[in-house]
Amino acid sequence: MTRFASLCLLSIVVAHLTASSVFSADGKGPPPDVAALIRAGHQTAARLEHQAASWTAITRLPNGAQIVEKIISTPSMRRTVLTAQVKKQKLPELQIIARDNCWYVAELGIRTKWRPYETPFLMHAAYFFLLRGEPRFLTDGPQNRLGDYEGTKDGVATFLTPVSGSMRKQLEFSVRGLEDVIRQKPALASDPDSIRAIEQMRRMLRGIAVRIDLASGMYVQLGSADRQTEIQDFKWLDHVAPDDFATDQYEWEHHSDDPTQGPSDDLLMISHNPTWQPGMKSGESDGLLLNVRTGRYRRIPFHGIVSLPGCFSKDRRRVIVSGLDDSTGTLQMYEIDLKTGNNRPLGGDALAGGNSLMPALSLDGKTIAVIHKKPEGRPLDSQIYLIDLRSGDAKPLGKPADVAFLSWLPDRQGLLLLKRESADPSNLSLRLTDTIARLGMDGQTTRLLDGSMPVVLNDGKTVLFKGPSDRSWQTCDLDGKNVRPFANGLTDYGFPSPAPDGKRIIWTHFIRGAAPVPTILPIGENSGKAAIKSPGLWSLPSWR
Repeated sequence: MTRFASLCLLSIVVAHLTASSVFSADGKGPPPDVAALIRAGHQTAARLEHQAASWTAITRLPNGAQIVEKIISTPSMRRTVLTAQVKKQKLPELQIIARDNCWYVAELGIRTKWRPYETPFLMHAAYFFLLRGEPRFLTDGPQNRLGDYEGTKDGVATFLTPVSGSMRKQLEFSVRGLEDVIRQKPALASDPDSIRAIEQMRRMLRGIAVRIDLASGMYVQLGSADRQTEIQDFKWLDHVAPDDFATDQYEWEHHSDDPTQGPSDDLLMISHNPTWQPGMKSGESDGLLLNVRTGRYRRIPFHGIVSLPGCFSKDRRRVIVSGLDDSTGTLQMYEIDLKTGNNRPLGGDALAGGNSLMPALSLDGKTIAVIHKKPEGRPLDSQIYLIDLRSGDAKPLGKPADVAFLSWLPDRQGLLLLKRESADPSNLSLRLTDTIARLGMDGQTTRLLDGSMPVVLNDGKTVLFKGPSDRSWQTCDLDGKNVRPFANGLTDYGFPSPAPDGKRIIWTHFIRGAAPVPTILPIGENSGKAAIKSPGLWSLPSWR
């Protein structure tokens, strides 16, 4: 895409957002009392626990699509009807009736029954829109800083929240670029669209519009720079029609069993993007729980937008994943109980303000090692943290470096990892060298040998890795010695994750011109069977 095309695209996005989200207030006057807004929000939230209500949530996307949710909620049930409209074309609706601790889902003529948050929707990004449709209220915390007060109109106060650093840089670049284009083509100086685009982007540099209803303390407009959601037509209901929540008139395909009942070694985590096809970018995938014996899968019950697979707890009844926090746009660590669905954030303040990835469980089941990338610092460097699972607290280990693929060494000797190194760390254009290294509990790193994607096998003494020359898979000992070929090299395979039984490995099998296939191979063998054959992109398998 040319620079001019990129600038025009962004200007269209900004024009769409500002046209729908910014209004002229009837004079500023004094700003509303924040404490009063918080009290009003508490009262509304408490009332929602005891009284029925209905509302509509509308999310507008950069491509012009509009997602509309119509919601009826009681203290024990909720009905959500979600429709998408793209270029005046209305897509099939998604309906969810939440009652009796189950979700009854109707999508594309298919009726299924799930436990909460476990539905792998066919509609891509459905959880994003469901989360945006939840009523939100101002609370007393740094995540609710309102920014500059703009004014109040019709009982709704508008604030401008600061634009994030990356978005600010993009907007500043776009403003300069459009100004350069206008200088090169003076006729554009009087073009209303060009003038409006620059004015709107300059306004966005002042902040993103957030609106709060004064009477209820509810956010009625909220979102990021490119995805704004408005809450409309909120009203309290004295009664609801029983048919709104009726489910017994249909047959439902049941998927609401407890996934922890049965052999736990049959469960693994894997990411899935159901809309992906060969030739497309990977896009946004969500974490699923797959039973390799039955072939059945369900969503990891993360109470957010998407999660990335991480690792299992020692008893395999809980998982540790990277979950996308909608309020910050970052990946945070969560422990999720597969039996109860309970979500517990991990890491606290130490892991706030950045992205946490690739958690690995220590052999005693007490500690999680995780890679954390903060916004500041060198672009490729991350910090390894150790999270105590009992307390949830995190502390750093070693110094920041470009690392990935963590595995614990036996007896808590430290970690095995991939470390990417450059002859000149200050020159990002130089080729990086993949090396396998050990990180001791004293924070010191020891280089072992060249290679990538290392993983310690279940025997606790063998390292499986991809070699640097012919890209074939090899093994070595924990000191990087005794290098040997693995199977026939498996050059078309990647991202191995050993099974808990130590006898099998799930791989990603890369096939030219087709979707990668998650494939289970007995250790040492050259062929196996596909773990799942459903369409879409399957990636990042994690079995232990």
